[in-house]
Amino acid sequence: MRRVLTISARLLLIGVLLWGGLVKVYDPDSFGYVVWRVSGRAVAPNAAIIGGVLLAAIEIVLSLWMLTRFRSVQAIRAALALIAFFTLVLLRLAFMDEAPGCGCLSIPGLRGSPIEHSVGIVRNIGLIWMAILLIQIDPVGHTGQRMDRAQASRPNGFTLVELLISISLLAILIGLTLPALTNVNLEGKLTRMKLMQRQLSIATFQYTEDHAATFPYFATPRDPYGPVVIGGITFTDGPPYFKRPVSDWATALVPSYIPSASSIEHPSMRDILAREGHPSLVRAQSAISASVFADPAFFTNEARHRPMEEAHFRATRTFEVRFPSDKGLLTTWGAPGARPYAAVFETAGFPITFADGATIAWQRGRITSLPSVDVPWLGNIQIHTTPNGIAGRDRALPTPH
Repeated sequence: MRRVLTISARLLLIGVLLWGGLVKVYDPDSFGYVVWRVSGRAVAPNAAIIGGVLLAAIEIVLSLWMLTRFRSVQAIRAALALIAFFTLVLLRLAFMDEAPGCGCLSIPGLRGSPIEHSVGIVRNIGLIWMAILLIQIDPVGHTGQRMDRAQASRPNGFTLVELLISISLLAILIGLTLPALTNVNLEGKLTRMKLMQRQLSIATFQYTEDHAATFPYFATPRDPYGPVVIGGITFTDGPPYFKRPVSDWATALVPSYIPSASSIEHPSMRDILAREGHPSLVRAQSAISASVFADPAFFTNEARHRPMEEAHFRATRTFEVRFPSDKGLLTTWGAPGARPYAAVFETAGFPITFADGATIAWQRGRITSLPSVDVPWLGNIQIHTTPNGIAGRDRALPTPH
């Protein structure tokens, strides 16, 4: 019975390590974002993704080593050290505001859950306790039997030096090949996001054709302090005039203009909205500019020094867009639905779709240098609070030839 338990414990350790490594490799961007946040943004996002894949490779190699050298106590010690390291990472995440989740440090099905990191800590404590017990037991699996001298002196698996050399060689090989693969992966995700925003842009203007040339609008007309109704849910916190519509604006497009929310949402958003009690909302991977929810005159520095004019708070019309447009209409910058791709955007740029349909990707520094207006209840957010609103400029027009 004791031998069955030790074998089961070893298999459990192997399974956890192998599963964790494969999940990290399958979605390197999510774990790279975790590494980037845990490091305090001290490393470049691209380097964080590479570091995350290296950690995943170590997990996979270690699990395979434990499987092929099943009786090796050195492998259990290495697994113990790795699990202890990931426990420290989970402790850091547990005390972090808006901590990211990758679904690879806890148990399946808890990605994005408020208890994801706590459950991961409890799981790891159990695994550490199990590994310590295994180290105390005869690594061969015998109970109470002595090994003969020749068998006892035979090394089990790799030595620590051999392990370090093997991991170092693997890390070098991955480090040489991964940048090219990572760039291809980033470009692919960026291209998909641009195509998704193009789809959103087309659907948005189809919506305006059926709604008196107005963009999707959620508010009590001319009452910025009034409730906002989106997807049948009434919001009164904030006040929500800009806060909610910027994030959940795409609810108006599904299913009349976009058949399925899955084509514009990250998969984790469905779970998050369900836990919030808002399953009817659609949180696209792109936000809409706050400038579509108020008169262009509202987005001026002069307006900030005058009493608030309720006439400013109304849906913006498409004919108020200045064409050819330089106003960012849809953007991943500041979009809650785009957070799972944060590491991608920090490296490859944040896609922005302008009101004339053009889509480009800008780096953080380019976006933060844009002029903006400090809007009450929303703040001073580039792209979303452009001076002169939908008629404003977020980029310079090319010089005509």
